[in-house]
Amino acid sequence: MSTCALCQNNMCVVALHFAALALATNEQRYYALRHGESIPNTRRLICSHPDDATRPHNGLSDRGKLQAEDAAADVVRIATLHRCAVAVCTSDFARAAQTADAVHRALVAHDIQRWPEDAPLVSTSLRERGFGDLDGGGDDAYPLVWERDAVDADHREWGVESVNSVRARARSVVERLAAEPALARGRWMVVLVAHGDVLQIAETWFRNRRGEVHRSLEHLPVATLRELELRRGE
Repeated sequence: MSTCALCQNNMCVVALHFAALALATNEQRYYALRHGESIPNTRRLICSHPDDATRPHNGLSDRGKLQAEDAAADVVRIATLHRCAVAVCTSDFARAAQTADAVHRALVAHDIQRWPEDAPLVSTSLRERGFGDLDGGGDDAYPLVWERDAVDADHREWGVESVNSVRARARSVVERLAAEPALARGRWMVVLVAHGDVLQIAETWFRNRRGEVHRSLEHLPVATLRELELRRGE
């Protein structure tokens, strides 16, 4: 896969300008794609540490691989309908990277223009939210975190990464892609392949909503494609 270190803290004014321009003129249409069912999902475990989550044995389950192929078909269908090229950017965690690979293979098979041409772009900024001391434990701990999120988007209880930190790094990916010269011409479908919390938190930025409300947005199931529409507010 192609790799790019995306700046998380110091996005320049020019990048912000390009982001606003590209999104406002619909040159780029952004889509969230949550990875297919993963092996940690089947075991009901939280898997957010890079040392574990990047390993293939924590990638997609057999069912998840089929779901990824279905999601890839959805990408092809929408790209064909809107007659646009497709840019794919993915988390480096195995479950997301394998889902992105399925999308890339489908684009190649249907001869759809893509960027990068040889493989999806990998960004560590799209990694799953870090769940700190809860990592490796049962996924029944998620609601405890989300309850605190609704009160304080900066909280780091249990060593969990804050909502606002996740929001900033997800935003940096969009700003970087919006300023990418290769995507400056033509119509592009930009697919962000990542994880549930990351994508729903990113959606709060697209909707101009506070990060605290991310769990009140419509749930994004595994292997589901959703357009992220930029709004001034709701």
